[in-house]
Amino acid sequence: MISKPILNGLAWAGVLIVSSLILKFAQHQHTITQDGAERGVQIIIGLTLAIYANFMTKRPTTHSPDDRGARKQAALRLGAWLFCISGAIYAAASAFAPHPLDEYLAMGAVVTATLVSAGLFVRACTRRAA
Repeated sequence: MISKPILNGLAWAGVLIVSSLILKFAQHQHTITQDGAERGVQIIIGLTLAIYANFMTKRPTTHSPDDRGARKQAALRLGAWLFCISGAIYAAASAFAPHPLDEYLAMGAVVTATLVSAGLFVRACTRRAA
């Protein structure tokens, strides 16, 4: 039997593939331009990041009940917010910003969220209790 997270991932991969095929079909029918199809895929990727970031804090964790465990949980919660916001920025930049700028804004949001989250987790794991 396939576990639920694997089944959910496969279902979402199917949604991504079908939406890409629909956008490509619309491009070949001259309904949208090539830029519109590429932007559509980028919007879906940004929304996927925001959706998966929402599930970061939903999984059961094995943090210890002491101060360090609370810091790890707080860092995880803030990291989830950062990635959710960066996914929304990624999707909005892909939808509305002019072409060379949309790539810089989208990737800048994701890189910023990654670096800040990594710093939060290192800080949460290495800081000593006061």
